[in-house]
Amino acid sequence: MSDHDEPDILEFFLDRAPANLPRWHTKPVIGAPETADAHHYWTAWFGGCIARHLMEKGHDIDLIDVYEKGMVHDRSEERTGDIPGSFKREVPDARDTIHQWEMATIPSLFLGLWPSIRKHFQARLASYLIREERIERQIVKFADVLTAFAFTDDQIRIGNARFLPTRVAVAQELLERRDEFPWLADCDGFDEKLFPYAQMIVRDWEKGSR
Repeated sequence: MSDHDEPDILEFFLDRAPANLPRWHTKPVIGAPETADAHHYWTAWFGGCIARHLMEKGHDIDLIDVYEKGMVHDRSEERTGDIPGSFKREVPDARDTIHQWEMATIPSLFLGLWPSIRKHFQARLASYLIREERIERQIVKFADVLTAFAFTDDQIRIGNARFLPTRVAVAQELLERRDEFPWLADCDGFDEKLFPYAQMIVRDWEKGSR
């Protein structure tokens, strides 16, 4: 039995690394900074709400998979730190390298848990990172972007103009996901309110930059 196979439940439950991992560290944030644990919560919450709505519309969805992927999808950042989306967009050639870093962190995550449970969550994270095409992963990815959109929008509403370019970039990504994930057409209110709001943000930014 290796050290990784030996559970240490006290260490696991007292380790609150995501609560101490700041996001948006390349920009000044007004108010309380967002940490990784808060981001995971909102992603899982939004993802679960969307999944339940789609299930009511007849979609076959593993709800537990959505919740669990939402809770672990960025846990690799415990080792890499938060890598801003702005960097990934500006340097797309770095994405493959970042993906390799993320995958390499998996064996060192969830240590202390009972071995079978640790392997379960490592597998959940791996299936998210390899960009599987299942609807559960797509829902979590959309919820991830939606969580970032909500945070950047909140920063703008309280007067943080430094987040304007980021909010526009995240709004553009929301619109790209609309075209990528056909099930979004079944989410009531998205075409009526969410996506038009994102379009307005992008359109107003483009008008102002001319």
